[in-house]
Amino acid sequence: MYGRQVLALTDQLNGTTSYEHAADLTDQVLEPTDGLLERLAEFFEAAAEKAKESDHDDAFDLHYDLEDAASTLRGLGEDLHVAVERMRALAPRSSRTPDDQGDCCGHRRRAADGSGAPSWSHPVTPPEPPGPLAGLDQAAHLHSLAERIHHAADDLPAPESAHSLASISEEVEDQVHVVAGIFASLAHEAAVHGRAVKRHPSAPDSLAHDKVVLLTRAADPLGWALAKLGEAVVQIGRLHEISAGPRTPERAKALSRARAVLGERLRSAHRHLTDAAGDLHRDADLLVAAAVGTRRAPSPSPHHRTRSPDALPVSPPVSPTASRTLH
Repeated sequence: MYGRQVLALTDQLNGTTSYEHAADLTDQVLEPTDGLLERLAEFFEAAAEKAKESDHDDAFDLHYDLEDAASTLRGLGEDLHVAVERMRALAPRSSRTPDDQGDCCGHRRRAADGSGAPSWSHPVTPPEPPGPLAGLDQAAHLHSLAERIHHAADDLPAPESAHSLASISEEVEDQVHVVAGIFASLAHEAAVHGRAVKRHPSAPDSLAHDKVVLLTRAADPLGWALAKLGEAVVQIGRLHEISAGPRTPERAKALSRARAVLGERLRSAHRHLTDAAGDLHRDADLLVAAAVGTRRAPSPSPHHRTRSPDALPVSPPVSPTASRTLH
């Protein structure tokens, strides 16, 4: 049973006397791209999709219950995103490494002479070199993150549909949380890698470096997607404002204009999300090619989607290499 492996992890946590070790064990659960919580969330998402395939009366409700479970697990990960550093900060000062000094937000205590260097040192064991399959693991992380971004794009609402404004508002809120969480996980990956490099400057992990470089490239289109979702929220507020007015021909025209702007902002967010996901899939393929030692061009990933967004008018056109259907 897989539960016994988690029990073994719990036993290690109960038995350790080191907050450093406790933080490392906690990271096994909370690591945002490959930790236990994230993998459990992916499991519940897969179970939800499996339930949706059935024509049983309970399939619809079970699908949404399992989706809610996945969302709850990811919410826990976001709420506890600094728990590992907070656990590490509990270590007595004499046993901390230089990067662990300071509070949980990363503020470091410096030497009294103002040199900026810590006033103490502690030997640090360098990490083991990556194994032969490490590149495949790194590629799997990128593919997993790309799928999360694709799901976020898929779940954006289509304002031209019959959905109510309240329903669109809730769907946009949900995807803002999802995209912001992914964005935070990218920043966390970069920060963790930076600390590892600083702790072990003589033992660089080239695979981890390559993965972080490729992951953080997605921050740009994700940031644009968040900005467009923010503009969509502005239009939702505008629609609420207009809807509260008296029923006149001018009101109908204003509602139509605001709906059109909202649709354009959502299409733009969808485009940026699919660009980010498509780039991550292609970068993951390059990592796989490097791991197996081949120079031939990678074949298209089975995760790539080539469907055009038929639920929305195509304006502006979405790149055919990474588009999906909006719900």
